[in-house]
Amino acid sequence: MRRVFVTVVLLAIVVAGCGSYGDGKDADVEKSVASSIGQQLETDAPLVTVRSVECSGQRPRLACDVQLGVGNTIVSVDYQVDVGSDGCWTAKALEVRVSGAGAETNSLRDVSGASDLTGCLA
Repeated sequence: MRRVFVTVVLLAIVVAGCGSYGDGKDADVEKSVASSIGQQLETDAPLVTVRSVECSGQRPRLACDVQLGVGNTIVSVDYQVDVGSDGCWTAKALEVRVSGAGAETNSLRDVSGASDLTGCLA
């Protein structure tokens, strides 16, 4: 994921938006995924903000759409999140879409090889 964020930062000039997540039935997963991404962003791409995380599906496998804000650009990353019986999860990034600076859709393999996230529910 580090390379994706670095690539995104190169597109940015101004930060836009604040995060929204944790309102749905999978609020605990959404908050945990947002926290994991937020920690990476603090180190790797401080100009990028988590705008929203929305998860759907049925546990143990969820589909989560993460919206990142970079200036006037929105980067959407689709994750497959698998939640274990112990409350720990892994998220595999599947696709990246960019809007606001010309719409693009790329397989994450085309953008970055290091994209998985891990965490545990609080």
